[in-house]
Amino acid sequence: MKRPSAVIGFVYLAASAVAVFLGKEYSLVLAGIFLLGFAVTMKSRRLRSQKAFPAAMLTALAAMLAFSCYTALFVTPTESFLDKSAMVKAELCELPYTQYDRYYYELRVKELEMNHKVLSIDTKILVYSQKPLEIEPFDTIEAVVSFDRTVNSYRLGKGITLTGHLPQPEKAVITSGEGHRPLFYYALQIRKGLSDTIHGLLPEKQAAFVSGFLLGEKNGISEEVRNDLQAAGLSHIIVVSGLHLSILTGIFYSVVLRLLRHRTTALLLTMLLVLSYMTVTGFSPSVIRAGIMQLIYLAAVLMTESSDSLNSLGFSVWVIIVLNPYAAADISLLLSFSATLGIIFGAQKIAKYSQEHTTPLAFSGYPLKEKISHSVRKNFFGLLGVSLSAYVFTIPVTVLYFHRLSVYSVLSNMASAPVIMPLMTAVVLMLLFHFSVILSFLAVPCCAVVSFLSDYITGAAAQTAHFPFAVLSLSYRFVPWWAVGMIILSAVLFLCRGKKYRVRILVFTGIFSLTAGVILTEIHNYNSIRIAVLDTGSGASIFVLENNKAAVLSCGGDYSAYYSVKKYLSDTQIQSLSLMLLTSRKGESSAYAERLLQDFETETVLACGKTRWEKMLQPLQERIEICMYADTRKNPMQRLQYDDKTITVYETSKCHAFLTELHGYRILFCQSETDAALLPDDWKNGDLLILNGFIDNKQELNYSAVIIADIPMNRVRYLSLSDHENIYRTYEGQHIVVRLYPDNQTQIRRESLWVS
Repeated sequence: MKRPSAVIGFVYLAASAVAVFLGKEYSLVLAGIFLLGFAVTMKSRRLRSQKAFPAAMLTALAAMLAFSCYTALFVTPTESFLDKSAMVKAELCELPYTQYDRYYYELRVKELEMNHKVLSIDTKILVYSQKPLEIEPFDTIEAVVSFDRTVNSYRLGKGITLTGHLPQPEKAVITSGEGHRPLFYYALQIRKGLSDTIHGLLPEKQAAFVSGFLLGEKNGISEEVRNDLQAAGLSHIIVVSGLHLSILTGIFYSVVLRLLRHRTTALLLTMLLVLSYMTVTGFSPSVIRAGIMQLIYLAAVLMTESSDSLNSLGFSVWVIIVLNPYAAADISLLLSFSATLGIIFGAQKIAKYSQEHTTPLAFSGYPLKEKISHSVRKNFFGLLGVSLSAYVFTIPVTVLYFHRLSVYSVLSNMASAPVIMPLMTAVVLMLLFHFSVILSFLAVPCCAVVSFLSDYITGAAAQTAHFPFAVLSLSYRFVPWWAVGMIILSAVLFLCRGKKYRVRILVFTGIFSLTAGVILTEIHNYNSIRIAVLDTGSGASIFVLENNKAAVLSCGGDYSAYYSVKKYLSDTQIQSLSLMLLTSRKGESSAYAERLLQDFETETVLACGKTRWEKMLQPLQERIEICMYADTRKNPMQRLQYDDKTITVYETSKCHAFLTELHGYRILFCQSETDAALLPDDWKNGDLLILNGFIDNKQELNYSAVIIADIPMNRVRYLSLSDHENIYRTYEGQHIVVRLYPDNQTQIRRESLWVS
């Protein structure tokens, strides 16, 4: 086996990723399949002689068993706390951060107490509070925490097994950890000091970008800048990875070598810098991957040996996933891994091919111009090779995670790549000069350079994001199957003896099948209306989606659910809101109304109660074309004509409901202690009933289908509907989508892993 570390690392990553996506229920089944595969490869002389096949099967088997063991030891014990409250005794293990007016704290648990039972478990949790806490890293906190009902794989990849909030932050008891703080505390203080310094030297927008660029702190970067970077394919710039580490180590090694003129000492100090940088940036999976590869490379240089990039990459990801199998689903690690793999495989080949098949400019008799032309041409095609290879290899990850592709990613990366190294150099010099007593005045011009270069990158991202067709949305149900088909086709072509036209067949088939799938899906969806009831926890989120616009009939639920709501709207290609209906100020129906209005241009807002909503809506007037107020106290029945549709709101102290008709399809939504007996008689029959909260006299409502949008612990509220045939529940971790077609055909289905 030529590259054992590469084979083991890549297979271990792939198997662990599959285990995370499919869940613990299937990991042991897959382990049995790989055990059988290992036996088959050992039985076959031809496969056994290849060595890579039995090694791959054995590695995949080990990955499945490791995932099962990790889940049983660290994840399963905490599942009994999901959607419940418990007394927590824990230690703050990271710097707190603020996002969307909330204060987040990552804690390492010492004890969890629920129902007078104490569980001692070593795990991490993430909690937020509406009020800031006077707490420093490695201080101990004792408080009641209300945990969420689920934890996504992104959090699990960072070792966080529970998330929740502090309902009474003022009652939290905090004990200082001074006197027994580990070395990591001082690394956190260095990061905090660097971040504070950057924010003190630069304007807020540039400071937030530079903090993300140098330290990986993305929380201060505005949503607009993040969206522009993602649309332009430049999100990797604010994720600390191999690019940042290689530039930093290159600068450091060159300076130290010139000062000390001792190669071994310079290499050892550079290795120490890599370890320090990994510590200060918090040991994220992408940083660990880059750091291990950099350390292997420096160690090889120190021993005058050559390192194998593929082996280094395989070993680094293997180390990360052995420590935490859920890290295989970390998006930053997967993007970093796939981009690095693409650069290793394709960057030089693309650059060489481009140079060989293009004609250089002729400067006969001008050797200097010819030399400059050759250098520019070489650097240009080098950038093209790196950008194009990284882009192609990250496509599968981008499609599966974000359901979109940045069309101009290669161009934006080529435009930004030349300024990355100058920006890193300017940031380092800015900080060094600032802390220098004698040369502190030189920090001012460095600040100007840093501001200019950061503005250049964010400006280029903003321009690219607004190009026509800048983002190709691939939020279709067939895309995962397309990706699986392409993987199978790649394997088949790889096993074929003839190598000619392999790549061309794969590329042509992939592009043709994806394009055909998108066109056929768009034809199928043409002029259809989707009623989406999203899984957002204790509230109800109801959207009517049509022609790239959404009418928001209710936007309630857990505050943290906004991320999934915005992602759903983005994945279904929603560009603006045609209507926002605001009734009750309770979180069950309007938890994230303000954030939706901030992120999406809105045509019409209908707010029930001027005093109730005016203060919130006034700062958002620029994003709203028409804002209307209705007084339900004087007239509880309010009717709104919306395009060719009618929405009627009925709101009293004992009723909170609205009725709408779409192409003759009658939809009734009842919420928050509504008494169905008080509703108008013509409201009691229809096609679709959506329920949330306490609903009295439900038996008086006669609807063809019922959607219950609530959390599992409230199941008892709906027991009277248990014998109903067509009941759909969002609290099973799925969205419910109703499709209305022009021929009066309807379709109701669950959507969890993918949208359409």
